Amino acid sequence: MTTTLPSQALPSQVTPPTFTLSPLGPESLDAEIIALPVIPGEDALVIGPGAADLGDDHDLLGHLEFEGATGSAGEVTTYAVTGSGALRRILLIGVGAQRRDDFRRAGAALARAVRDRSEVVTTIPAVDPEVGLEPFVAGATLGSFLFHWRSEGAPWTPVETITLADLGDDQAAALDRAQAIAGAGWGARLLAPVPSQNKNPAGVARQAPAPGGGTGRGAV
Repeated sequence: MTTTLPSQALPSQVTPPTFTLSPLGPESLDAEIIALPVIPGEDALVIGPGAADLGDDHDLLGHLEFEGATGSAGEVTTYAVTGSGALRRILLIGVGAQRRDDFRRAGAALARAVRDRSEVVTTIPAVDPEVGLEPFVAGATLGSFLFHWRSEGAPWTPVETITLADLGDDQAAALDRAQAIAGAGWGARLLAPVPSQNKNPAGVARQAPAPGGGTGRGAV
């Protein structure tokens, strides 16, 4: 005799961050948190797009040297900002040799560093959009992933919006593709820990990626 176990309601889950493009530099976007790429050079570290304007007011290279940063992929160095403006933190994130895996690690590191925040502005994919955009979005999306059974809600939430500065509408199609791929990975991870008896067709459909790259909510 086959025993059918009761289906357990899946608590409301967190949703992945959304991504937007902006042709403006990060200094023009009135952000609280800005993330810049750090590239290992032959003799010294190089900070990528956005550093020229921000560096006039902040000794970012000096801070990297003081902290012993190497620019390795996914390495995060935090620079605190004080003053009357909106900016409060500059995250300096290593992109290593700027390979696909390096951009993916940088995206995941960024996601972990900005949990429970509403927005972060970054120029990391602008280092090399053809190579870096898709893996960065995948890394930032899956680095934000959380599954929980807590009735009181998730212990933390992913950053709501990641604005990709120094990138214009010519990258819109590439961003759409990147979000679709990342959303599929998010959906697979969401279903993996759910017991088999909860994975009925209706429940799976509710958790399928929704238009715009999000995922469903509710009971499985």
